[in-house]
Amino acid sequence: MIPSMVMFGLFDANRLFLNCLDETTVATTLVIVALPMHGFLSYYIVHGLEMGWIGVNLSIFITYSFLFVFITLYSTYMKNTDVREAFHAPSIESFKEWWQIVELAVPSAFLYMVEWTACEGLILFSGLIGVTEQSTLGIILILMPIIMSFTFGM
Repeated sequence: MIPSMVMFGLFDANRLFLNCLDETTVATTLVIVALPMHGFLSYYIVHGLEMGWIGVNLSIFITYSFLFVFITLYSTYMKNTDVREAFHAPSIESFKEWWQIVELAVPSAFLYMVEWTACEGLILFSGLIGVTEQSTLGIILILMPIIMSFTFGM
């Protein structure tokens, strides 16, 4: 599952990068293509190849890898020169004024960590109430980023 989360993080970083440059259609299109692909892939790997829960993790990794590769190719080879110019490999120039970014990033990362820990704590404590309540909370937590992404245009 951890390799899947790495690929998701890489895809999401590229998606947010393109959102900042007002390029939202490619991420939306990729997700629309990937959702049915993931459904068929999951069914085939889990039931067709009888891989069980390992197949679930493998299908998630393949889907997120697909999303990351294609959004990176789009960012690298697209015709929009603003995106191509902004999307480049790190260099010495990229690390100038690094401490200003770190001063902003550390408190933000800490707050994100606290928020995520609180959400995980809610899920664990909801297990004391019952399975139905726990699954309801899990569904709400999954839907929150989807609903919030509409403000970014996906």
